Amino acid sequence: MTHAHAALPTNMDDCFHDHLNSINPSIQFTMENESDGQLPFLDILLSREEGSSISTSVHRNATHTDHEEQQCEESFMLEQACER
Repeated sequence: MTHAHAALPTNMDDCFHDHLNSINPSIQFTMENESDGQLPFLDILLSREEGSSISTSVHRNATHTDHEEQQCEESFMLEQACER
């Protein structure tokens, strides 16, 4: 497992993190806490809404380039051309 997401009460996050890291010393986990009600997770931005709901949106790092999207678009265009 390379990425996981867990919602815990604030007073339990360090305890849970320590517990996970104590299971196998060869495997160590890192932890990120939300900031301003938001947490980037993979390519998704999780945002805490009023009540207990969470909204999601596409998240791009400031260093993101559209290289992958361009490759996908070019590949799709090539597939369409080959079908003709």
